[in-house]
Amino acid sequence: MNTALLIGGEPTLFPERIEAFVTAMRFVSISTNGLKPFPNAEPFRNVTVFISLFGGGPLDDKLRAIKPSGVPFTGLFDTALENYYQDARATFVYAATEDDITHIEPTVRRIRDNGNVVSFNFYSKYNTGHPLKMLNERRLLAEMLRVQAAYPEVVVNHPAHIEAMVTGKAWPGAFGRHTCPSVSQNHPDNARRMENGHPTLPLFNTWKADLQTLERCCTSGHCEDCRDRQAVYSWLMVSLANSVESLDVLRLWVDVAESYWRRFIWSPYRAATALVDAQTPTELAVERVPA
Repeated sequence: MNTALLIGGEPTLFPERIEAFVTAMRFVSISTNGLKPFPNAEPFRNVTVFISLFGGGPLDDKLRAIKPSGVPFTGLFDTALENYYQDARATFVYAATEDDITHIEPTVRRIRDNGNVVSFNFYSKYNTGHPLKMLNERRLLAEMLRVQAAYPEVVVNHPAHIEAMVTGKAWPGAFGRHTCPSVSQNHPDNARRMENGHPTLPLFNTWKADLQTLERCCTSGHCEDCRDRQAVYSWLMVSLANSVESLDVLRLWVDVAESYWRRFIWSPYRAATALVDAQTPTELAVERVPA
C-alpha cells in the first residue's frame, strides 16, 4: 500500500496541490492546525485530516497559537472544533503533557461531543536537561490509559502504544536513536544506525521543502528526547520478528497494528471504531477481520 501524508506549512491553504495527490493516489492524509476548514466534498471526502492539538485546555493556545509575526492569539482549539464539527475525516492528534494532566479528559470529551476521534501523542520537552525524567510520568501515563479505557470509541491508540510513547519501553525493548526506524537511510549521520541490525523503514528518506536537502529523520532530530507517536508506531510495527515468541505477544502486535489503522478515514478499521458501543467485543472482532 502507498500512502501520502502532506504536512507543513499548512496544506489546507493549497487544496489544488492536495487534489493532485488525490488524483494519483487512493490513500491521502493531511496534517493541519485546524484554523481553516478543508472542503468536505469530492474529491476530498476520503482524505484523512489530522488536526494538531498540544496540551489541551488553555495550554494549546500557549504552545501553538502564535502568528508568523510572533503575536499570540486565542481560541485555536475552539476554531478547529467548529471547522470540523461532525467531520468523520477528522482525527485530533493530541500531544498530552505532564504540565497539566487535568486537561486530558475534558479535552477528549469535547472531541467526542464534536463527532471526531483522537490519537494521543506525547509532548516531549527538548533541551531541558531532564526532558524524559518526569516526576509526573506515572501520573500522566495512568491518566492517559484511564481516559483511553473510558472513551474507547474516541481514543484510537492501543494502551501499549501509549505506554511506549511515555516510557520509551515496550515488548521489542527500548525506543531511541539505535532502534527508531523513521530515519533517512542515506543520511551520513545514520550510517551506524543502518548497520546495527535493528529494522528500519525500507527506502525511507526525509527531505526539506527544497526536495534536495536530506533530513536526518522525519521528526525533530532530538533523538534522545523524542517520543513522536508516528515514530513509536513505526517502531512497534517493524518489530514483527520480535513479536512471535508467544501467541499473546503476536496478538498484541496485531491489536496495535489495527489501532494504528483506526486513525484513517479510508481504513476498514476506522469503520470498526463506530461499532464499539453498538456491539459486543466478539461481534466487533468478527467485523474487524478483513475479507
